[in-house]
Amino acid sequence: MLLRFPYTANHAAAFSPNHRRCECKEDNMKRTALNSLQRALGAAFANPAGWEMAASYGDPLAEHNAVRNGCGMTDFSSMGPIDVKGPDVARYLNYLTVNEVADIPTGRVVYTTMLNEQGRILDDVTVYKRADDHYMVVTSTAKHEATLAWMKKQAEGFCVYLTDLVSAITLICLQGPDSREVLQKHTGYDLSKLSYFHFAEDMVAGAPTLISRTGFTGELGYELYVPSIMATDVWEALLATDDGKKVVPVGTGACGATLRLEKAYMGGAELKDANPVELPIAWTVKLNKSSFIGKEATQELKRNGLSRKLVGLEVIGGVPAAGARIMLDGEAVGEITSAGYGPTVGKNIALGFVPFANSSPGSTFEVKGSDGKSLKMVVVATPFYDPKGNRVRS
Repeated sequence: MLLRFPYTANHAAAFSPNHRRCECKEDNMKRTALNSLQRALGAAFANPAGWEMAASYGDPLAEHNAVRNGCGMTDFSSMGPIDVKGPDVARYLNYLTVNEVADIPTGRVVYTTMLNEQGRILDDVTVYKRADDHYMVVTSTAKHEATLAWMKKQAEGFCVYLTDLVSAITLICLQGPDSREVLQKHTGYDLSKLSYFHFAEDMVAGAPTLISRTGFTGELGYELYVPSIMATDVWEALLATDDGKKVVPVGTGACGATLRLEKAYMGGAELKDANPVELPIAWTVKLNKSSFIGKEATQELKRNGLSRKLVGLEVIGGVPAAGARIMLDGEAVGEITSAGYGPTVGKNIALGFVPFANSSPGSTFEVKGSDGKSLKMVVVATPFYDPKGNRVRS
């Protein structure tokens, strides 16, 4: 069932001020369609990349636990969907990304990255195949405008056209072991048929929705792409679910910090100035493809041998700051990219770049904690939580 989102080429002008996702006020801050509802729920806001996003509803630890043990709901509308159509769309997107996105069935979602000619990551994206001539690309929050500009620049010579949907579509993330039961109460689509990293298009709480079996938390979950003019109705309907399964509003803070870190998912600090073969997402790079931007640089990097690798670290005695230097025998050899206490794993954990020769589990390093004291770190296998991925595939 292919549903069409109700947007037009000038969709931003078509919505009333109460429903526009990209509403620009005097402070130039961008706000989602759910902003007023989140204020009523007592949200504290953060401002990533010019967006006013609900970072927490008062207790990030409780929000983390709600996702791990029940069902949490997050507004991630700052992530930007881009509609891509045309007879060359599959060939075009395959050239832009390191993973295989052309030779996939309709209804499939692919996680991948876009590189520049030097093989450095521009953005990590998810690619949705809606039809042979119709895809959707979802960018990260911080890189949306730059990625859209890059995609337009690379479109020369391809018969494709792009539509920025960041003002038209609201992204509601429903995550946790109870998410399937909760969502099933609001859709006629049989969610048991929807496999991990696949999507379907059907009605959710009366709104035409792209239902994606994906997420950023390491739990069973769904990402719902909803027309912004109907987003408040969907949010309120899901929040009001009452049949022994409670939906808890969760801020972007818990999702982007503790939930993400326990699964060793990539954030902006991990991707910055990196090539995917240096990261745990090396499996996404398909060097057997005929061509993609950055392929030659990636091949050269592999031929010459990696000098560094991103690893998981268990930290003993404290938590280092992001950006802290990783030390080996008194010499700075790497850098912490993300760190914190993992509530579910019960440990201080971190991600960081270390020399490739010292990247095997069991290798030890030192780093300074927030109090300036030296802390010991040990390389461990990732992800820290649910290493076999049974939760996300349940």
